[in-house]
Order: sequence, then structure tokens, then C-alpha cells
Amino acid sequence: MSSENKFRIAVRKFGPFESAMEKLWKKFCDTSGCTLEAELVPMDLHPLYEATIARGGLKSGDWDVAHINTDWIFEAWTNGDIENLKDYIKDNPPLEYPQGWSDSLLQLQQFGEDVAGLPFHDGPECFIYRKDLFEDPKEQQAYLGKYGSPLSVPQTWQEFHQVAQFFTRPEQNLYGTLFACLPDGHNTIFDFCLQLWTRGGRVIRPDASVHLDTPQAIAGLDFYRKIVKDQSAIHPKAFDYESVQAGMAFARGEVAMMVNWFGFASMCEVYEGSAVKGKVDITRLPHDETSESASLNVYWLYTIGSGSRNKKIAYDFIRFATNQENDKLLTLEGGIGCRLSTWNDPEINKVIPYYHKLEMLHKEARSLPQKSNWAQIAEVIDEAVLKALNTDIPSAEILRRAQEQITETNHQNMQIPYKPLLPTTEQPIIIIGAGGIVKDAHLPAYKQAGFKVLGITNRTKQRAENLAAEFGIPNVYDSVEDAVANAPANAVYDITIMPEKYVETLEALPDGAAVLIQKPMGDYFWQAKEILAVCRRKKLVAAINFQLRYAPFVSAARYMIDQGMIGELYDMEVRVTLVTPWELFPHVMVHPRLEIQYHSIHYVDMMRSFLGDPYSVYAKTLKHPAKSLSSSRSTIIMDYGDTMHAVINTNHDHEFGAHNQESFIKWEGTKGAIKAKMGLLMNYPDGVPDKFEYCLIEEGKQPEWNTLELEGSWFPEAFIGTMSNLMRFKEGSDEVLYTSVEDVIKTMAVVESAYISSDKGGVVVADQLKEEDLGVIN
Repeated sequence: MSSENKFRIAVRKFGPFESAMEKLWKKFCDTSGCTLEAELVPMDLHPLYEATIARGGLKSGDWDVAHINTDWIFEAWTNGDIENLKDYIKDNPPLEYPQGWSDSLLQLQQFGEDVAGLPFHDGPECFIYRKDLFEDPKEQQAYLGKYGSPLSVPQTWQEFHQVAQFFTRPEQNLYGTLFACLPDGHNTIFDFCLQLWTRGGRVIRPDASVHLDTPQAIAGLDFYRKIVKDQSAIHPKAFDYESVQAGMAFARGEVAMMVNWFGFASMCEVYEGSAVKGKVDITRLPHDETSESASLNVYWLYTIGSGSRNKKIAYDFIRFATNQENDKLLTLEGGIGCRLSTWNDPEINKVIPYYHKLEMLHKEARSLPQKSNWAQIAEVIDEAVLKALNTDIPSAEILRRAQEQITETNHQNMQIPYKPLLPTTEQPIIIIGAGGIVKDAHLPAYKQAGFKVLGITNRTKQRAENLAAEFGIPNVYDSVEDAVANAPANAVYDITIMPEKYVETLEALPDGAAVLIQKPMGDYFWQAKEILAVCRRKKLVAAINFQLRYAPFVSAARYMIDQGMIGELYDMEVRVTLVTPWELFPHVMVHPRLEIQYHSIHYVDMMRSFLGDPYSVYAKTLKHPAKSLSSSRSTIIMDYGDTMHAVINTNHDHEFGAHNQESFIKWEGTKGAIKAKMGLLMNYPDGVPDKFEYCLIEEGKQPEWNTLELEGSWFPEAFIGTMSNLMRFKEGSDEVLYTSVEDVIKTMAVVESAYISSDKGGVVVADQLKEEDLGVIN
């Protein structure tokens, strides 16, 4: 464990890494005055993963710094295993950061504005070969005589196989090629992806799904299993070697050519035991005749454990270790430096003549998918490749079964980011109003999110005092003016009173203040325009609390649609058929514009957030014949042209038991559909559980609906979203204030248009049946 005098580093086991890390720590201590003793622990891939991530060593404080590769970085980041370097870099950036590195070495550890690590060791996959053999006139003559074509670096996989057979000479301890087939959960996956990519296939489709049972994948697996089993082409230790051991075999002169990491080529020039120094070159990978070459970009990072007790020292060390001098040191030890300066360094290229080709490789390098369940998907791919190597089952059948496993894994492990991002600064909230919605939603949401509520005021002070006592609010103010007078400059005002009081309340706030206003934005459109005018004049950072946009089921659906998972959206429907106890809202139930203005307005705003502004609106809102309510049922059709169907149907009078009650939002697209049950509205105020379902169309399979478990509901969790977005916009973390008054005025315009449509009615059918237009009827 870390202690006051020991600094623990988890190191990828590889001689050049180990010697370089020892030298770097000594240099760091000599220059910085650090007195901590470093404990460097070299580990192979699986033990390294287990020690740092699987067993939570980075999070628990077992490790201060760890080598983590980009296969693992997404998992480590989402688990909270590693420290965010954003603020460290902002305060004291590495020299020439970020322009000192290729973009391809900065992307996989970048999560929005956050940074999970600094590049340690690079080296994409490439074709490594013995140029002395390929350039030997005797070898060229022999090859020409045997195959009738000149000996050259193979451009296609068929040529590769033939050249491998030519150079396989067991009596000379020379073999044509070598693949690292030891079952370690990595190399077979890399080889599979490279075979797929160099045949024009891809692992991830545009809809973010993984598909293995494709013609390109089948052809790649067929070739791979064929050449690996071909004893006339392959090194006999292929099934016993992982990538490091394969690289060492090449350095000993046992292999004519191989596909492996660039680092094993460069190692041949600096490793003392190399038998092929000066005899090696690298180039692009072979490919099939109709496709282009590809490479794989997996690199290693310096990361800092989130549980480290030496974070400042850890950052200072990795910043030091990645400077130009030390990046070059790693290279001369036998690793692969990551800086552009190292790639083009004259001394480095004199020692390793092909080092400058790294830039070429990076231009066509691809990365493995960053999916939260990639480890499980990779395990399925690994099993499929091993099954191909160890059985006679046809590749098509192996990949069909693997695809079924991956589909099931995706359904079981669907990871959808639906929770709102929280602000990074504390902005105290002052609540104006103390109604039921404040008690049931605002305050529980703010408590859950950790927001600080500084004070509250209400026309009936006792109600404010009651809530203050219940939720631990330190200040109860006599009036809005009293609250403003005692508020800090960065306060956020939360207005929860009735709309007719909005304008005078907004006038009392400081110019430029941040304010969240309860929906609707006025009872009538003329009021909405007044509110907008006041906010503009006073330069208020003002948003309307249309929190349904942030309900977990809406945020999850938005992510899936934005990712293209259900294809092009063409149908969106809201249907509510239930009993609403309007008597719980005495100030609202008497409103002359009850249903659309105070209920369906949520759905109008939510639809706008997905579809934009409609061209026109058709609507009818109705009353119940036996009730005094102004309206309790509505149908609203929002016109988005000839292909988008957007409709809202509400019926709050379904007093016939729960059996046929409904409350849902449904999205349909060209590749799938989503249905979200809004349980809050059913059996209100107790509600029933929400339900989030989706169906993704898969070619050759019957449609199947799956359920995704989401935490939270509309109340209170969605109220975190609107307040958080306002705070983040105010502090500069969010670029868009999604429910700003400038945006919501458009929702109010749709609502006003719906009422106008309802009042005017539709086309009169009788007008089509006028006798003079029909002619004489016999």
C-alpha cells in the first residue's frame, strides 16, 4: 500500500519499460528533490488489469501511478478508478501540450473536457519484415524460380501466405511468419480486427452496434485459422507466444516477417541480444485485393489512481516523464516515445531508420470501440477465434453463435448515460414560493444532487418556515426584496409561484442574475412575451423549469436517438389515459386553460426538444360533461411535414379502473423503437414504477423488446436536470441553456397555436354537402 515514504507504480512487464521507469524515477527525484522511495511492480497484462482495475487497486490507493492501455481506459474512467487530469493540466501543462503529440494519441483518454492520462508508449500494429532476406539476390532468384513472380513485400494476404511458406525452413530455425496466439484475451482480438478491417469490414456499425457475422469477418477468420494451422508457414511456438515473446523470437532471427506492434521492430535496433540489428524494416499491413490497408492504434498511458495519497507528486512525475528528453529516453531503452519530436528526432532515426514512419501508420490507424461492455464483447471474440483455431466448425457458424452472444450481452449491459452532469461550482439557491411542488420535487431533488439551498421566502411565511425546518434551510426571508438584499452575487433564484406574479418577481431580482422559473412561461402568450422582455432587459440568465426533458426515460431515449440506434425518427406519440386528481391542485384546477396550459404543455415542450419547431398545429381540447373543469382531454397534432407523425393524446377522465389506463411516450425510427411508461401519473400521487423498453431491428431476426432499468423518475430526479443545466451554463461548463426563455417562448407559441386551432375548429363537413355543389339528386 502507498505510505508516506513509498510511491507505488504498476508497470507493464517488459524489459525496456522497467529499465526506463527506473531511470525516470531517479532523474525525477534528483531534479525535484522528491524523497519518496518508488516501488515499481512489473506485471503481465492480466495481473496488471486485475491489480489496477478489476480489484479496484487504483481506486483504493494501492497504486499512485499505473500503466493503463487504451483498451481499458474507458472502463477505468467510468469506474472512477483514475484521477481527472484536467485541472492539473490547466494549472501546469506538460511542455507543448497538446500540440506536441499527434491527435491520435490524445483522443482515447479524452472524455469531453476531462483527461484520463498522458501518453506513455505508442506503436501501432504494422508489417515487420527482414529486409536482408527480401533483398537477397539468391532469395529473389529462388522465389522467382519457384513461383514465377518476383519476391517483394506482400501487398495482399494471399501473397503473405505464399511468402511465409517460402521462408519457412525449420532446419535453419527460420519460419515465414508468427502470430501471437497464446490465449491472453488480447492478441487474437487484435488479429481478428485487423483481418476484418483490411477486408473492408468494420467492428462497429454506424448505429453503434457490433456485428461479427459478416462476409468480411468470415473471410478474415477463414484466412487466419488457415495460416496459423499451416506448419509450412508458421513458427511452431505460435500457440505458446504472446506479443512480447513473438517480438523476441523475431529479434532472435527466427522469423522472416510478422504483424506486430511497431515497438518490436524498433527493439531490434536497440536490444543487445538482437540478431537482426540493421536488417529490419516496416510498412503497411497486407489487405485483400478490393480494400485498403489498416492499422490498430492501442497505446499505453500514465494514469494516476483516484485513491492515491500522492496525487500532486504523481502528476509532477508523469509530467516530467513525458517531456521531450524523457520521451526520447524511453525510445532509446526500447520503448516507443509518443511525442512528434521523438518521431522525427535525427538521432532516433539514425538508430531506428524507419522511426519516422510512425506518422504514416497513425494516419490509417483505427481504434477498438470504447464501449462500457467491450471487455465482455472482446471475450466473445476471443472465444470465437480460439474455437476457430482448435475445432473444425465452419467460421460462419462460429461467428453466427458469437453474434448471438454479443446481442445478448448488449441487451443485458445496455449502458445509456441518462443522468445529468452536475455543476463544478457551488451556487446557492434561493427559493421563491413554498407550494407542494417545492416540497415534493424541488427540495428532494436538490438534496439528492447536493445543491446548497441558502434560503426560502413565501407570501405565507409559516409555510416557508415549515419547509426550512424539514429540509434544513438556514434562512427564511420576509420577502423577495429581503432575499435579494441578503443573497450572494452567485445566487440562483428558483421561482415557484403562480405565473401572474412572475413579472413583478423578476423585476425585483438583480440584473444578470440566474433564475429558474416554474412552468408555464405565463398563463397566456402575451404574458410569455412580457416575461421574455423583462429577462432580456435585465439580462437575466433565465430558464423555464420544463423538467420532463430531463426525466431519466427521456434522457435515455434522447441518447439512443442521438446515437442513431433507432435510425431516422418518424413517429413520436404521447398517450395519457387515466384519472388525474385535480383537487390536489386547487389553484390550478380552476384555470380557464387547464389541460394544455398546465399538463400537455410538458409534452409539447418535450416533443420540440426532439423534433424542433413544428410548421403548424392542429388541436382540440375538451371538457367532461359532468365536471366543472375547463378542459380535461386534448388531442394535439404537431405538423412536421409528410413523414413525421407527432401526436399528443390525453384523457384525464378514464375512471374505469387501472386495467386499461395508459401513460407513455413512444418513439419509432427506421431501425427501432422506444417506449417509456410514465408511472408517476398513474395512481397519482403515489404512482407506479416507470418502464423503459426498446426494440432494435436486427437483420434476419424477429423484433424483440428489451427492458432497461433506470434509476429515478420524473419526480424528483428530473428537477436536478433543469437546475444543473442552469448552473453549468452560468459557470461556463455547458454551452447551451436548453430551457432558456429564448427557447421556451417557442413552446408557448405552439401552445397558443393549439388553443387557436381548438377554438376555430376544423373543416366543416356539411359545407362539402351543399346541394348546389352536389347537383340534382334523384
